[in-house]
Amino acid sequence: MRPGQKQKLLPLAIRLYGVLDAVYDDPPSGFPLLSPKEFKAKYVLPWRDVKYTSSDEALARLERMLAEADDGQLPEAQHDGVIVESICAVIGIALHYLRRGDREEAWSMFALAQHGLGMRDSADVASSGSALSLFGSKGGFAKAAKDPRQREKAFVKDCWKAWQDDPSRYPSKAEFARDMLKKCEHLVSAQKIEKWCKTWEDNPHTVPAE
Repeated sequence: MRPGQKQKLLPLAIRLYGVLDAVYDDPPSGFPLLSPKEFKAKYVLPWRDVKYTSSDEALARLERMLAEADDGQLPEAQHDGVIVESICAVIGIALHYLRRGDREEAWSMFALAQHGLGMRDSADVASSGSALSLFGSKGGFAKAAKDPRQREKAFVKDCWKAWQDDPSRYPSKAEFARDMLKKCEHLVSAQKIEKWCKTWEDNPHTVPAE
């Protein structure tokens, strides 16, 4: 089964809230102390409840926000907060499409939210450069949403999580990776999939940025 095909709405909603929990449990420095309900109301619902012509329109709005924050006027200490707000925005957009029954768009936004978590981790360990630029420059954020490899990467992660719950599914990472290549059209490297598995063992909340 490939991403975007026969995805059930309820499990996808649960996955989206799992991403939201990950950012809520690891707030940026200086973020206001909010309850989960208040956090959702402040950072997610404004994006969920806006009408969009397409996801391109929603992402264009988000990219403008990122560009304005990265124009040199925002202190670097506040960049992580903008990244978290952006991840929350994508979750809101995903929930918007989920309510409309648009599974393909909702799945794309879910993949992008997980991609955002991976980029946030990459920014944490980056030795130089702006974390915010790493996250949103050159249209990278929107490009990831349209990249089928990102959707398939999220699909592979879900399969990996199912494997952790039932280890009898695969005898090894190599066997898991080979099976994922059979199920995904755009992924070509079993070695890279095995590397992702090792990354998830250390940090199960992200999809690696590369």
